[in-house]
Amino acid sequence: MSKELAADYFSRHLSSNECHITSDGRVFHSKGTAEGFANGLKDNKVSTYNRSEVEDPKEETSSGDDSTTKNQALELLKSFDAVSATYPEIKALVKDLGLQSPTQGKEDLLATIEAFKVACNTVVEE
Repeated sequence: MSKELAADYFSRHLSSNECHITSDGRVFHSKGTAEGFANGLKDNKVSTYNRSEVEDPKEETSSGDDSTTKNQALELLKSFDAVSATYPEIKALVKDLGLQSPTQGKEDLLATIEAFKVACNTVVEE
């Protein structure tokens, strides 16, 4: 779970190369702040992650599975409900569709998905 939190942190903080996660799953920029917070926890362990150990090298190279993933995402898009979707689902859909969002905020991700849906419908109707 911590590795996923670190990956999410790095996707939001492009200039950071290190993060620190307490046992309760809170992510911090600085180790001192994380350790200070962890002192108040029952389990005061702090895990440190570097961007290089968290990033998926597979993301940098394209594979044959890309078209399968995108096709599955397109099928999911047909029944996508922005109201009930969770942030991880929204983020995964944007990634699987190969879309670029201005930020990783939920509102921007949803706007990116909606713009893609409009573009798809526009192309079909013409």
